[in-house]
Amino acid sequence: MIRVAEILSDTNIGGAGRLLLNRFALSDKEQFEERIVLPSGSELFGEFKKLGYTPHTIDFCKDKSCDISGIFPLYRYFLKTSPDIVNCHGCLSARIAAKLANVPIRIYTRHCAYDPSDFMKKKSIKRINRIWTKVLSHKIIAVAEAAKDNLTDVGIDEGMIEIIVNGVEPVKAYSIAEKRETRKELGIPEDAFVCGICARLEDCKGIDVLLRAARKLLRSNNDYYFLIVGKGSQFFELKELSYALGISDRVKFSGFAKDVTPYLNCFDLNLNCSRGTETSSLSISEGMSLGLPCIASSWGGNPHMVQDGYNGYIFPVDDFIYLAELIEKIYNNKELYNQMSENAYKRYCEEFTAKRMTRLTEKLYMNLYLNHQDKRREEAIAK
Repeated sequence: MIRVAEILSDTNIGGAGRLLLNRFALSDKEQFEERIVLPSGSELFGEFKKLGYTPHTIDFCKDKSCDISGIFPLYRYFLKTSPDIVNCHGCLSARIAAKLANVPIRIYTRHCAYDPSDFMKKKSIKRINRIWTKVLSHKIIAVAEAAKDNLTDVGIDEGMIEIIVNGVEPVKAYSIAEKRETRKELGIPEDAFVCGICARLEDCKGIDVLLRAARKLLRSNNDYYFLIVGKGSQFFELKELSYALGISDRVKFSGFAKDVTPYLNCFDLNLNCSRGTETSSLSISEGMSLGLPCIASSWGGNPHMVQDGYNGYIFPVDDFIYLAELIEKIYNNKELYNQMSENAYKRYCEEFTAKRMTRLTEKLYMNLYLNHQDKRREEAIAK
């Protein structure tokens, strides 16, 4: 039995947390003894309990990568539990603690993609980053090609990186009657064409781009409705923008949804307008599990998930005019829509399932564990 400790510093239920919940639900319990460490008060605690896991909580790194005060309690935890593998996700404090505790196999997962600063691209900084990373970690999981590119851009050796794309469980498909009832509850006509987005209401998600595209579309066609699922610091600002643009009667803000199933089943078209961090979007994958075509910005990992012209379209970041044109193109061509819908579901089954992600992660864990065991035997023989 291989003992694995997953360290997550999130206090809310974000993409990394949902990724881990999917993996834990499908974990090979005969091969792996999985444990999860969370900051005290994390909303994820109850979700893991539902799966039969009791998270260990420590007052550390709440929504931060590094917190010096969190290193020692994590170090003590590693000494007490003696894990074979630690996956630190985005937590630098956990990487330091795992190194100090001499955990045999140390991994971290890169969940984001963003433009590195010019400072981080300097040769001297890249050299330090490369050395520092090799000291603390044996392997890095990148959840998208874009995340890998970010790492190599700041000096990380390509050989340290393994790409394992995020995967999700398929979303339950509603019957026609269930869809009709859900739309009725949301105040959306049964025959409306619903363009939806599931995202945090933050600037990096580009919801304002969607609203400006909506205004352009609604000038000539009243069949469109826009459903925005999520919460964030821009909630009131974006609602005010919808009023200022004169489209508030066609835009529905649901707020935070613990379960996006009802909303995704209301979508005709899935959207992603990110202008900041984006790797392998869980909401895009979930939409594809229902056969939803997607129009996504060209940011980060989106062009890998949405193959332009196959299961949707890609538009340049912030180009709301082109976004509106692409929505209109899909709306006006039922044959195109049906083909993209079929391709979306096919692409989900081939690459974005939770099962595929879990098995690939466990394969990596197993290979690293066996290589470590071989190395220990060789060292023992040499002595």
